[in-house]
Amino acid sequence: MKTTAPILIPAAIAEHPPLDWRSMPAQEKLDGWRGVLAFGGDEPATLTGRTAGVDWLAHVPHLAPVDYKGGRCVVDGEILPPVGFGVQAVQSILGGSVAAGRAWQKRNGLARFVAFDLMGYNGADVRLEEFAPEHFLSRYEGLRKLPLVVAELHNNAGDLFNAVGLAGGEGIVVRAPYAPYGQGAWKVKHFDTVDALVIGFAPGCGVAILGVDGVETGRVAIPSAIERVDIARNPGRFIGKWCEIQTFGKTDAGKARSPKFLRWRFDKPTRG
Repeated sequence: MKTTAPILIPAAIAEHPPLDWRSMPAQEKLDGWRGVLAFGGDEPATLTGRTAGVDWLAHVPHLAPVDYKGGRCVVDGEILPPVGFGVQAVQSILGGSVAAGRAWQKRNGLARFVAFDLMGYNGADVRLEEFAPEHFLSRYEGLRKLPLVVAELHNNAGDLFNAVGLAGGEGIVVRAPYAPYGQGAWKVKHFDTVDALVIGFAPGCGVAILGVDGVETGRVAIPSAIERVDIARNPGRFIGKWCEIQTFGKTDAGKARSPKFLRWRFDKPTRG
């Protein structure tokens, strides 16, 4: 399984789980940048994401499993900031130059990687194999000594959803037993969110105009005073970028009702 080139991962996880999702296995949804870590098999290690052609491993060299001597492994997971920092800190680590990312980590702590599933194991492509909950952790047995943390798999999604909510977490990812990689996974959140594309700004640049294919679908206020200044200086730099908003349904005109800005999605490629 040659993996020197970046590996593309599914763009999204479905939002509407089956009615019996509460009895299915699940993992906590972690808020970071989704990435694929590939290593072993006498090939260079890589850490790639949705931005094809970009390898982030130079920013976070401590995540490379240098002691692994087996066949090529490809792990799908989440790149997280140090404990105590929000997801926007990942932009500081991965979004700029290698020197800037390493300097930020030297001041604040190292990025983390949590594994959610395997795409390749010991040189074999396992994406079409069934996701068997009882065998989930056994796949990682040969990787336990490496700098990988495996997201815990819980047998009851309903119980996990309640526990994550009480702890202030965002939600969970429900997994269908015996479905292959990239299928049978659903996000269940404690509040509704959506990724929106910025197609322009209202006068003053404090309000982003959201849309699809140039058609406005809503407007959202940018809460950060620093970002409003940056937008005023060069609004074109932000047009075509993605942001995540909390939604409260839609108006009769089909636009987002009272959307709340949550964060920029700099891990998603800009659209022209």
